[in-house]
Amino acid sequence: MSDIELSSTDRNSVKSMSKYIEENIRSDETSGIDFIDPRDHEYRLRSRQNHVIYGRRGAGKTTLISQIHDTKDLVSVNIDVEHYKDISFPNIVLHILNDILKKLSVKIDNQCPVWKGHLKANWYNWFTIKSKIKEIENTIMKPDKVPKSVTEKKHSNAELSFGKTISTQASRGQSRQVDEEFVDDKIRDLLRQLSSYKKAITESLRYIGNPDLFIMMDDFYFADKRIQPDLIDYFHRITKNESIYLKVATIKNRSKLYRKDEGHPVGTEIRHDIHDIDMDYTLDDFTSLKNFMESLMDRVAEQSDGSFYNTQGLFAGDGFNTLCLASGGVPRDFLSLYRSCLDNFILRDSTKIGVKQVREIAINRIDDKKKHLQEDATKESEILDAYLNKIVDYVYRKKRRNVFLVAKEELDQFPKSRQAIMELVDLRLIHLIDRNTSKAPSDGRQYEGYMIDVGLYENTKPREFTEVQPGAVDSESRKPKLRSSPDISLPELESKIQHRFSLDPLRVSTDTTTTT
Repeated sequence: MSDIELSSTDRNSVKSMSKYIEENIRSDETSGIDFIDPRDHEYRLRSRQNHVIYGRRGAGKTTLISQIHDTKDLVSVNIDVEHYKDISFPNIVLHILNDILKKLSVKIDNQCPVWKGHLKANWYNWFTIKSKIKEIENTIMKPDKVPKSVTEKKHSNAELSFGKTISTQASRGQSRQVDEEFVDDKIRDLLRQLSSYKKAITESLRYIGNPDLFIMMDDFYFADKRIQPDLIDYFHRITKNESIYLKVATIKNRSKLYRKDEGHPVGTEIRHDIHDIDMDYTLDDFTSLKNFMESLMDRVAEQSDGSFYNTQGLFAGDGFNTLCLASGGVPRDFLSLYRSCLDNFILRDSTKIGVKQVREIAINRIDDKKKHLQEDATKESEILDAYLNKIVDYVYRKKRRNVFLVAKEELDQFPKSRQAIMELVDLRLIHLIDRNTSKAPSDGRQYEGYMIDVGLYENTKPREFTEVQPGAVDSESRKPKLRSSPDISLPELESKIQHRFSLDPLRVSTDTTTTT
């Protein structure tokens, strides 16, 4: 592998790039790397519409949201749902309501401080919102359900009998005691109070000049999937007929925004109630992915030091392509791998970054991705891990390939396996490389092509191994290596998973209505 001649200034620039990435790779609002937005996501996000922002871990969802700042005409409330991931459904709503009202309370205090006492309306709004905040905080402290009983004396000519009412026999004109038992249900109270919470929000907005309100829910997928439709439904009701808009950032196949309860819709339906913004770069458009990652490298060079621009010159052979493959198209994964490559470049006396070095780093990082599987998939992690192991055993260890095909008709017929594959894609352990291809020799069916992550290789140079590069074509623009890749039978795969979990349908069931 060749070396590159660098001046001492350029070597220091490479060190500065590595240091800059390490300091700014955080997924929070203080990250210093400028948001690169070739698809104009920010422009769409600023529109007066409900949006769900889809992207895998590290795709830049938080960075995109952080581009939205308060202005005279806009108030944004940033809510990290991960902070409330262990909170029950009624309380998670109350916490978010509390965050919204507290932000509006600060706006009122700053724009129209009560101590000036210049308007009675000022006092009214100030006390109204403060009382609502106190009311919510008190409600949060209460149990979700509390049995209660009410005792009262009634006069009646007949015995009362309804619900759980217990009555005593009474003669005409006689007094009798009625004990009524009921449950004080926090969810029921939330629905009953919805209009009053909405009024507190809208009146506060009107008082500070009628700005739009953006409710920004980041990491929405950390909420339990079972309550996600109810959670977004509550706040969608608050937005109805008001200048209030939901901006929800989440992982696509870890999310469920909509369901029907006996024909009754709950949540938000894509392209009807809420519109999607897809931030993912996938390997099926490898040219666009590489262009984006190159612009990301150049931006780091510019912001860290400003004197080094030959970033492509640091790579040898297919080193850069392999780095893009190993990232799976995820910007944060790319930057993390790139930083380690830069460190190796310095330590190895300016040896150019090649395929072997990138694979070595990716293999050493695979445990981090599997850790994310445990964190993000939670209850389904064991099942997804079983799917991953079966796929890797068959494709990589038995067939000695990095790519496999799945028949589209089987993806429709076996929704549990389809869901597992989609979730493994979101978890960056397998990658979509072709949405529509055929098999060689052709069997008349259409297939999707997937690649296992580079980090799942057993070593940097697997023996008797055929690696397919995304987008690779022959002289006649065909994809012979992709089309000759092994296909996975979903009926067999699902049967093996069922057997692995002792034929327990509850263990292997996955929710197949995730995003609509």
